[in-house]
Amino acid sequence: MLTRKQLESVHAIRRRIERDEAQLKELDEDLPYDVKALSLSLNPSHSNFPHGIDSILASYMDKKNRYRQRILDRRRYLIGLLEEIDRFIASLEDPREQEIVELRCKECLTFEEIAISIHCSRSTVQRIYYRAIELFK
Repeated sequence: MLTRKQLESVHAIRRRIERDEAQLKELDEDLPYDVKALSLSLNPSHSNFPHGIDSILASYMDKKNRYRQRILDRRRYLIGLLEEIDRFIASLEDPREQEIVELRCKECLTFEEIAISIHCSRSTVQRIYYRAIELFK
């Protein structure tokens, strides 16, 4: 069953995925010179490569694979969470509640942004949202 914390965590998970992707990209851009040369030739035993290049490459690849796996795990969790949120939203009877919960939980909009988009006051949006998720208290 979906918890209130999970319901409201989509934005944070998306930010974590973005940070991991940025770190992965940064890792690719900051590739050590020796590893760049090694990856071009694919021959670590070549006499022009310094000793220990295997451990540098192994460390680099391990770090890169950990970031990639973390991104995949978080995406998989996020997709499952979004599917649960869809089921919860579908279970709400009031279309206005559905819209507000979807905008808040899936689109990660603030109460102010939702109020502007549906032409209501912020306090009305907040009241409707919290009434809709009362189940999770």
